[in-house]
Amino acid sequence: MTQLGEGVAVGVVSEIEVAKGDEDKKKDKCKRIYIHAFRGDRSRDAMDEFDAKLEDGRTGTGPGPSGQDCLLYTGHVGISFEADSPIYAFNPDTGTEPSWQVIENLKKNQGSSKPYPGAVTDDTSVFSAAKSRGLAVVKLELVYPESKFNEIKQRFDAEKGKSEFHYSFPGRGGDCNCATWPRKLGVFIPEGSGVMKAYVEAMGKTESPRKMGVCEE
Repeated sequence: MTQLGEGVAVGVVSEIEVAKGDEDKKKDKCKRIYIHAFRGDRSRDAMDEFDAKLEDGRTGTGPGPSGQDCLLYTGHVGISFEADSPIYAFNPDTGTEPSWQVIENLKKNQGSSKPYPGAVTDDTSVFSAAKSRGLAVVKLELVYPESKFNEIKQRFDAEKGKSEFHYSFPGRGGDCNCATWPRKLGVFIPEGSGVMKAYVEAMGKTESPRKMGVCEE
């Protein structure tokens, strides 16, 4: 310790101590979080089929699109921890409201409808269906120090099932959509608008794996 002025003690940190501090940080193990995303199917056949299901729902001549049909139409984003599955995603909690009505409400301009309560569910089957349909499912690997990973995982565990956030399409008054929800957990996202086209393009331009701190394998 050195003395400055009237008895003010200042600690002098040696280079050895700094190096030891860096070494301790590196002992944090590496943990991985994966972001999975695909753009909605906009092929002519898929659009015609989806529009026909919407019309069936509106007119009562059929059940309308399923929840999975809607996600394959809109595109979807989810996250997984330390493995490619299960993939969890943020969705609107719509209760018993039919999917065709949900889609119409989500498409309305800002202020014309309230955002939906959010729910976090296992959507692995949706991403499998997207791959089966030939849609490109892109994946971004994020490498976190274990301490940060554990913080994110703790927030995620609190979100499973009923979320504290509200769901809307981008620019329509909610807290987030499936694409921007991971940021609420502290997860890096490649693009902030939540628009699927821009988001998936940004994922393709982001280095993967991407180191999000100092850790060791």
